Amino acid sequence: MPDSAPHSCCASPLVRCCLRIVIAMQCLGVAGRYCLSTWESESHIFEFLFFESGVSEKTAQLTDDVGAYGCLLAAGVLVVGGAIEFATRKINSGKRTTFHRIVRSLEFMSLLFVAGWFVADALAYMARGELYSKFVLGEVAVRYAAPLALGCLLLPGDSNGRNGSEVAKWILTIATSATFLIHGYKAVELYGPFTDLILLTDMKCFGIGFEQATVETGLALIGWIDIGLALVLVATRWRWTAAYMVFWGLLTAVSRMTAFGVFAWPETLVRTANWGSPLVLLLLCFALQSGKRSDNLEAGL
Repeated sequence: MPDSAPHSCCASPLVRCCLRIVIAMQCLGVAGRYCLSTWESESHIFEFLFFESGVSEKTAQLTDDVGAYGCLLAAGVLVVGGAIEFATRKINSGKRTTFHRIVRSLEFMSLLFVAGWFVADALAYMARGELYSKFVLGEVAVRYAAPLALGCLLLPGDSNGRNGSEVAKWILTIATSATFLIHGYKAVELYGPFTDLILLTDMKCFGIGFEQATVETGLALIGWIDIGLALVLVATRWRWTAAYMVFWGLLTAVSRMTAFGVFAWPETLVRTANWGSPLVLLLLCFALQSGKRSDNLEAGL
C-alpha cells in the first residue's frame, strides 16, 4: 500500500477547537467569579490561605489575582491558538514556522496553568474539610481533565495521529464519569443546594409550585440515573451515554442562572466542562470510528 498523509481524524481542528472553547469558557467563569462580575467570589485557595493557614489577606488576594487573570490570559491564548490553527490548517506540521511553535508552546503552558489552578482549588477545598469535600477532586474532574485532554490532542501522534486522541478519550471518559458519579451521589443524598436550584428555578421560571418532598424524590431518581450512566460510560464507552450527559450537564449549568439570575453567569461558565467534556468525547468517538473505517477501506485496497 502506498504511503499516505497522516490521518487527522481524532485530532482534527474541529475537535481541538471545540475543546479550546470549552476551556476558554470555564476560564472566563473563573475570572468572572472574581473580577468581572458584580458578585465577587474568592476561590477556595484564598479561603484556605487566609482562614486556615494564617497567610495575610494581601497575599491571599494576590494569589487569587494570579489565578483569575492567569485563567483569563489562558483563555485568550487558546482562542488565538485555535484561530491560527484554522487559518493555517493546510500547512504540513513539518513546515510550521517559529511563530507557530511559539504559539503552541504558549498553549501548553496555558493548559498546565489552568489544570493546576483547578486542582489546587479542589485540594484547598478538601483541606478545609467541608461537607462532601473529600469527593471534590472527582466532582470537578472535568475541569482539570479538559486542558489535559487538549494537551494530548496537541501532541504529535503516531503515523495515524491517533495516540494522543486515544489518551484524550480515556481522560475525558474517566473524568466525565467521575463528575457524574459524584454529582449523582450528592443528589441521592439530597444535597441541599441541588434542591434549592430546582425550587428556585420553579419559582422564578415556571411557577408550578413543587413541594420539597416531590423535588427530593425527583432528585434522588436523577442521582441514581447519573450514577448508572457514569458506570455505563466507563464499562461500555457507549457514545450515546455521553450524548445524554451533554444535555444534562448543560441543563444543570444553566440552572445557576435560572435559579439565581443572570448575574450568576460565572457559575454557569465555570461548569462548561460539565457538558463540554462529554460533547468532545462524543466527537472523538465518532472520529475514531471514522478513522478505523478509513483504515479498513485502505487495507482492502
